Amino acid sequence: DLDLAGERGAGLIEDLQQRMLPFAILTASSDGAELARACTPECLGLLPKSLDADALLNAVHRILEGERVIDERLQTLIEEARNEAALLTDRQREVLMLLADGLPNKLIADRLGLTEITVKTHVSAIMHALGVRNRTECIVQAMRRGLIGTEDSDSV
Repeated sequence: DLDLAGERGAGLIEDLQQRMLPFAILTASSDGAELARACTPECLGLLPKSLDADALLNAVHRILEGERVIDERLQTLIEEARNEAALLTDRQREVLMLLADGLPNKLIADRLGLTEITVKTHVSAIMHALGVRNRTECIVQAMRRGLIGTEDSDSV
């Protein structure tokens, strides 16, 4: 699972991915971004824990036969997360993370080696992409959309 007791399943999955070993995931997660990170070519199966026994057994047989089996609902969550991630550029995501930390434009500019005007441009683009009018709404909407997690925000 992606959220194992005591140790995050994501760490185990990253280890398997680095070793290029095939794996399957049985999960209760509905976090599309987390699922997308896990669903690499090495992931041969991504299945919800809510599957009934017959469907799970069928999926495992298909995986063992070499078929890649991704649950439709989980695939939809992955696609939605990837679409959300495409809303912002990498630089805009960096600015968003610093916004979530409560930094003003001047400090964001200093941290990223940008001018304050460039940061203002990025902030405006982020707010436009998220359909919000102010920084607070921006962070709330980014959290709702899974663009940032609660651990990314010290101020909200």
